[in-house]
Amino acid sequence: MKKLLIFVALVAIAAAFVPAPIDAQERLIPCGYDKDGDGLLKQNEQCGFCDIFVLINNIVKFFLVPTPLNNNIPIVPLIAVLLLAFGGFLYLVSPSNPGLQSRAKSVIFAVVIGFVITYAAWLVIDFILTFFGVVQWQGFGNWWQISC
Repeated sequence: MKKLLIFVALVAIAAAFVPAPIDAQERLIPCGYDKDGDGLLKQNEQCGFCDIFVLINNIVKFFLVPTPLNNNIPIVPLIAVLLLAFGGFLYLVSPSNPGLQSRAKSVIFAVVIGFVITYAAWLVIDFILTFFGVVQWQGFGNWWQISC
């Protein structure tokens, strides 16, 4: 059973790194490349202080929300669903084995707690970005959009 869990985790992690076609305007690193294709790196194409926050925001968005960066499939909820299904399967096949039942409950509990911690950390990052003035609060819409 432990080997199956390790296999599922490795497949989920490997799936995150499969190359996929993305929109040319969406990049994880928002600066430091020739945006207009003229062969020169102009002032507006160079990296600045604000681009650090944009990079952090892009990494967080890559894992947590559907964007063109991740082919509209957020990584964390996908892994959480797979692990919840695994915990539910363990619970389903263990009616007479209390050890396996407790393991299934602990897997489900750990997934839920990890999911809550992950999205709470997202809120903390948003608070920090709002505090530094990089992000403007716009209600509960796309509050993670950074404008430099």
